[in-house]
Amino acid sequence: MTDAVPSSTKRWPASGDWTGWEDRWEARMRAFFPKRQESIAAMFAVMAEFLPPGPWRLLDLGAGSGSLTRILLERFPEATVVALDLDPVLMTIGRNTLGDGGGRLSWSQTDLRAPDWPAQLQRDTDLPFDAVVSLATLHHFSARELAAIYRGLAGLVRPGGLVLNAEGLAAGPPGSRLARQLDELRRRSSPPPDGWWEAIGADPAFDEAVAERERLRDRMRGAPRHSSAEGHCRALRRAGFAEAAVAWRYLDEALVVGLR
Repeated sequence: MTDAVPSSTKRWPASGDWTGWEDRWEARMRAFFPKRQESIAAMFAVMAEFLPPGPWRLLDLGAGSGSLTRILLERFPEATVVALDLDPVLMTIGRNTLGDGGGRLSWSQTDLRAPDWPAQLQRDTDLPFDAVVSLATLHHFSARELAAIYRGLAGLVRPGGLVLNAEGLAAGPPGSRLARQLDELRRRSSPPPDGWWEAIGADPAFDEAVAERERLRDRMRGAPRHSSAEGHCRALRRAGFAEAAVAWRYLDEALVVGLR
C-alpha cells in the first residue's frame, strides 16, 4: 500500500538533490522515533566505555540512507564503517551523499534473511568488527529471523566487541496493556502519510532503484512487532554473547547492548 500525498506537503527535493532526499528521510525517522538522537548519544557513550582506543571497525546494520553512518564517520574520525542494507532506494541516497567516506566507508547490499549472509560479508569485508550498530531496523524481523541474525553477528564481532540495537521495542510482555499503550503513546507523534514513496517513484533519478526494490519486495517484508527489549537480551545471550542489557529507554524506545 502506498501513502497518499496531502495537498499541504512541501515541495519534494529536485531530481538529483541527494542531500535534500536524505534530509527528508531523516526527518521522517525522527518523527517516528522522537528520542532518536538521545538513543544515538547513549549508543556512543556505551561504545566509549567498553571499547579500547580505536581505530575501530564498525558495521551499521540496516544503514538505509546512511544517516547514522554519517554520524559515525564524523564522531570517530579514525573508524572505518561498513553500511549494510537491502533497500536499493535508500542505498542510492546514501551512496550519492556519502560516497566512500574518504576511503573509510564501504557499502554492502545484503539480505539478512538469506542464510549465508554472514559468509557473504566475510568474503567482502575485513573482519572482525569492534561494534555493530543498528538503528530502527531489527523490528522488521520475526523472532526466529532475529535469533539467526544475532547468531550471525556473534561470528562477526571480536571477543569484547559490542552489538548495539536502538529502536522501538515492547516495554512489557508482548500484547500486554503496558506494552500496547506505551507503543500508542509514542506513535501519537508519528507524522501523517506524506507521499514519500510516490515522490520517489516520480523522480527519474530513482527509476533503476525503484525497479530493483519492486523485485525485492518479498525479501523486504515487515514482521509483526512483538519483541521486547528483554527478549532481545535473551536472544543475544542465546546467540553466544557473554552479556546483554538494556542500556537506555524512553517509553518503548530502547537501546539493547550485547557484549561478545
